[in-house]
Amino acid sequence: MRIPRWLRPEVKSPRDELQDVLDDAKRYLTAQTMVPIKSLGRKLIYGLSGSLFAGIGVVLGLVGLLRILQTEVGGTFSGTWTFAPYFLVAVTGLLAAALVVIVGFRRYRKRVNVS
Repeated sequence: MRIPRWLRPEVKSPRDELQDVLDDAKRYLTAQTMVPIKSLGRKLIYGLSGSLFAGIGVVLGLVGLLRILQTEVGGTFSGTWTFAPYFLVAVTGLLAAALVVIVGFRRYRKRVNVS
């Protein structure tokens, strides 16, 4: 009885076997590294653009606070007190930055301790 050709095992040379193994390894590495890196790139772009817009918003808010302090409080900051609005806005910006850092570290510590 003769075995049909499609049922016969394919006989490959060692070079063909090695090429198959290398092709499989390349496909596996591409699937396991490139796809996650691409999704990480998207998250990185969204994070950086969000940080940029948040930073622009904070700067505009601080400039608005400075403008309010300079114009709307009357003569409170006149004479030798003209530095006060700038000082108050700088302190407000530093406090906001410190708050962001403290909250960020607190969240990081919780995440590290839980894992």
